[in-house]
Amino acid sequence: MLRLTTLGAIQLIADGDRTARHPIVAQPKRLALLAFLATARPGSLVFRDTLLAMLWPEFDASQARRALRQTLYHLRRELGREAILGGDQGAVGVDLDRIWCDAVAFERAAAEDRLEAALGLYGGEFLAGFHPACGPEYESWLDGVRDRLRRKAVSAASTLAERAEASGDQVSAIEYHRWVTDVLPYDEQVARALIRFLARMGDRAQAIRAYEMHSSRLRRDLGIEPDPDTRSLVEAVRAGDVLRPSREDGVTAPAVAHEPDRRRRLRSCSVAVLPFAALSGSESERVFADGLTEMLITELARRTSVAIVSRTSVLQYRAPEVPLPIIARELGVDHLVEGTVLESGGRLRVTVQLLAASPERHLWAESFDRDRADSLIVQAEIAAAVAIGIERVLTAPVAAREGSANVEARDAFFRGRCQFVRMTPTGFAEAMRHFQEAIRLDPGFAKAHASLAYALSCFARTGRIAPHEAYGNARRRAERALALEPQLAEAHMALGVCASVHEWNWSLAERHIQRGLDLSPDLPDSHWIHSNFLCLVGRHADARRAARRARELDPVLPTLWLNEVLILVGTGEVDQAYTSAAEFAAFHRDSSGSAFARGMAHEARGEHSAAAACFAHAEELGGGAHSTAARGVNLARAGRADKARRQLERLLDQGDRYVPPTSVARIYAALGEVTAAFRWMDRAAAVRDDWLPFMDTWPRFEGIRADPRFARLRRRVGLPDPGKM
Repeated sequence: MLRLTTLGAIQLIADGDRTARHPIVAQPKRLALLAFLATARPGSLVFRDTLLAMLWPEFDASQARRALRQTLYHLRRELGREAILGGDQGAVGVDLDRIWCDAVAFERAAAEDRLEAALGLYGGEFLAGFHPACGPEYESWLDGVRDRLRRKAVSAASTLAERAEASGDQVSAIEYHRWVTDVLPYDEQVARALIRFLARMGDRAQAIRAYEMHSSRLRRDLGIEPDPDTRSLVEAVRAGDVLRPSREDGVTAPAVAHEPDRRRRLRSCSVAVLPFAALSGSESERVFADGLTEMLITELARRTSVAIVSRTSVLQYRAPEVPLPIIARELGVDHLVEGTVLESGGRLRVTVQLLAASPERHLWAESFDRDRADSLIVQAEIAAAVAIGIERVLTAPVAAREGSANVEARDAFFRGRCQFVRMTPTGFAEAMRHFQEAIRLDPGFAKAHASLAYALSCFARTGRIAPHEAYGNARRRAERALALEPQLAEAHMALGVCASVHEWNWSLAERHIQRGLDLSPDLPDSHWIHSNFLCLVGRHADARRAARRARELDPVLPTLWLNEVLILVGTGEVDQAYTSAAEFAAFHRDSSGSAFARGMAHEARGEHSAAAACFAHAEELGGGAHSTAARGVNLARAGRADKARRQLERLLDQGDRYVPPTSVARIYAALGEVTAAFRWMDRAAAVRDDWLPFMDTWPRFEGIRADPRFARLRRRVGLPDPGKM
């Protein structure tokens, strides 16, 4: 038998031969496939389409199938034909009677309450340090498995600590507590459990020492202080209070400081959204059904109310032939969402139902009948409505959950969200109208104030409104939201946007943005805003990572794709930008943002003709001043100065409408009229054009950065020197 070790050091060895390094370990793609087959559904087969999407998303279908066949061939040759089950053309798996895997054994031991054996198997993080060149879905699966196994290990150690303390075995109890602390070194709840235990054992000095080590670690590594609950606890220890056991002492998973009781309850709920079934079997219907499945998973995860199984994990249950309770047990969830899509005569009929897994029973169901015209809006509306319906069944009172007890205000708010996710000038304008209506109906609706602030700033970035009109109102709305709900992440992020792109107060912007991330680390918009800030202050590698994280959290939202492409172009990662723009187009072929992104990527590669076609398409789709300017720059760079000037005239011939000065300056810079370019950049500084702070990375200004006037303008904007923040 072969032994596959995935927890801690990665090894593949034969029984009786503990020294030889198996050649598969040196082949990342083969090891990635083997690890996935062994652990994704132990003892079961995985459909080929799932593997193609996971490991070779960059290939077309025929290339990906060829790569899978070759990889399976090598696995069978090196492991033995019997070790790999199934065929190349269908589902495949691993024979666990021939390949033992520590991660599978660990989960089995934990499920059977053999907790000491489970901890003995947990040698460290799952596939630690393993970064195969696979797609984002594999990375998402990898992160999910790491988190799940870590949580189970922490739960096992915490339970063993409780049992040891109850039996009077203090030595074992403290060993288990310290084991949890080593796995979760920054977790406040874990630290408090250790401090309480030491205090109860009468060792106040060690309890205080544990606190000091924890606070020192937080300050050194994260630059933060322990939260008030931890500080209050150690003060009680110093005062000599005898601490009784707390519910926190049985730590079962990483916790968020000050997490509301509602969310603690909700995290005990887990939901898997099964792939929606396309009833007629048509290609367009199937594409819509897959998009709706993904958007619903994203919407539920965004709300952070329930634990959601990743899309990758549920793909294998497309058209399942096994009973739903078995699927729920295999996925480790207690609720399932399933649905159907039927397209007929330009109309879509969508049915959705929520089921409890054990015992199996219907909890909620809804049907939607929509026009097929704009599938993205329809998907967003249905996903939002279903998410609301599911939370209403599974969660606590509506007012606490949604931020308003007024039903009409909540409805207006969610109509605004549905418009906002279109990420177009018209969508932003409609979203603002709905958010204003929500505020009129409930002036104390904090999230509506924050969302209006954010929509105002996004609308300003499209060039449709003067910055002073948008950002002053946005700041007032965000401050009102913060006054109503001080822990609202969206309000902090909106203030961070105002402070950075309009007020040029970089330290204040950083404080608000970091606070927003701390409060809601899984909010895609937070990472989008953070990526822009990091780009502005010259931290380009961090900016690229934040942009990618935003898109991973919401792989549908158009602006997150556009943002990533612009940051990649601006920081010189041209090939990555081109790949990302192509992926963006696969999702949103007919959006102005997608066309603009493709144009920027083509231009960065010197493909001016292809870029010109994309910018023209973006203009046709309503891209506005930025697309008009981009086309003008492209024409100027291609030597077609007369046509570039016509674009300039079109841009300036707007009557009383606001025209972003940076858009005009970019065309003048491309034409080589440097003095005119700086005159318009000075105007941009005077009106606080929100694109001016991107002057260091926006590629249209590279030809004038050596001019002394550029350095003076940087100082006027107050841009920090790269690496100083």
